[in-house]
Amino acid sequence: MEINIRKVLTSSSMETVEFCINSIYSSAPVGTSRSKKEAEFLSFEKCRKLFLKIKDDLKRLKFSDVYEIDEYLKKKIGKNNLSLAISMTFSKYFAKKENVELYEYISLISKQKIKKPKFLANFVGGLKHGGSNFQEFLAISDDIFYLAKKFIEVGKMIKKKDYLFDYQKNLESAWFCYLDYGEILDIMKKLNIRIGIDFAASSALKKNFYDFNGLIIKLDEQLEFVSNLIKNYNLKYVEDPFHENDFENFKKLTKKFGGKVIICGDDLYSTNKEILIKRTVTNAVIVKPSQSGLVSEAIEFIKEARKRNLKVVVSHRSNETDDTFITHFAFGCGADYVKFGMAGERIVKLNEAQRIAL
Repeated sequence: MEINIRKVLTSSSMETVEFCINSIYSSAPVGTSRSKKEAEFLSFEKCRKLFLKIKDDLKRLKFSDVYEIDEYLKKKIGKNNLSLAISMTFSKYFAKKENVELYEYISLISKQKIKKPKFLANFVGGLKHGGSNFQEFLAISDDIFYLAKKFIEVGKMIKKKDYLFDYQKNLESAWFCYLDYGEILDIMKKLNIRIGIDFAASSALKKNFYDFNGLIIKLDEQLEFVSNLIKNYNLKYVEDPFHENDFENFKKLTKKFGGKVIICGDDLYSTNKEILIKRTVTNAVIVKPSQSGLVSEAIEFIKEARKRNLKVVVSHRSNETDDTFITHFAFGCGADYVKFGMAGERIVKLNEAQRIAL
């Protein structure tokens, strides 16, 4: 077995680490908005030092599945982007050894039924990811080509309203424009799109208010504001509408709309099983293996979410690579939804979803 690491680039030209076993490899994505609760992101040089400490063990020891390799990694190097790259690569290695597809191997070890997820497509960006107010304006469908058509139509309608817009895209290949949230939602509503919003409220948090790119909302007014958006635009999905420690308002919003709207927590849980066990205040969870730092821990988080009858949303990160692991992971874990951008480098994940589904 030949193993090594190398430096590769993310979609925004950041450096990240890739781990390889013979000709099998995986690279770790990088989040722009990273929760304080998630696995550590290490520089490549730090990754190299850690790798050299465990390289001989990885070649010498016999691991039977990804759970065994993950347990070793957790003890030896902790949970970080290097541990994730190693964990993903070993998952691919074991799949090849078992002569099954990666999503089939994920299904076997997770004991979850393979399922094609619906798509949450990032259409327009804001906050840290663009010029508008909220981080992601999302469209929902199980048909990639329907979403692609609507994505182009939204771009054309933005062009009519924003004279600065020239079809530029943000880090996640969503449209980057300077329309306010109401104008974007009006466009999406006019096109009969099923709408979702990722507020990324933790990124907007100031001392006692939220600053959504100039839209100032007091903390005690955010619940009413989000509730009105849900009613006025028939929102089907709401993610991180409050900061990551505001459990009470998450609970209130879920109680109020949870019967018909997906209220999803990302920074709230950070793909951490222990946080989910202590306090579940939504009806859906974001799953990012890079937050947990290990494939097995992301799987265990999903299992816990299933016990609590929560919807599972597997998500990309803002700085992605050409790795399609996350697509296989979503299918193999039977995720209800998968969240990607709709263009640019994100199509490697979308096209892989088509190949698996067919």
